[in-house]
Amino acid sequence: MNTTVCSTDQVLLIPEAFNNCGSYWETSGDGTFLTTDSLNYVYIPGEIDLLNGMVELCYFALPCAPCTDTAYNCLTVTFINLPSVNIIPDQSVVCYNENFSFEGLVDAENYNEIIWGGLQMAEDILYLTMF
Repeated sequence: MNTTVCSTDQVLLIPEAFNNCGSYWETSGDGTFLTTDSLNYVYIPGEIDLLNGMVELCYFALPCAPCTDTAYNCLTVTFINLPSVNIIPDQSVVCYNENFSFEGLVDAENYNEIIWGGLQMAEDILYLTMF
């Protein structure tokens, strides 16, 4: 089962293994596994994981003697970057009833839609709040 998470999130892992004599996790990336208790794990993505935008995590169940075959299952975790926006300049003075164009002044990444709002008046100055 593959999953997609925000790039700032940790990945909760709840593996199931039966008839085994030990188990362990491996990653194709540079993140870290932490044990939250005897059955659950958390994967903290590393810098390379985030740069690649994904990582493969594999869980291995070791056989009990006399068996020799190790069982495993892998999943791919895809990381989605947080949206960011930058308005240049970050403050502008606009007179009442005057139009102001933000064309060429807004730089945004990792978004589906930009919503303008949060208008408020204070001392004849109009402040625009981006959310």
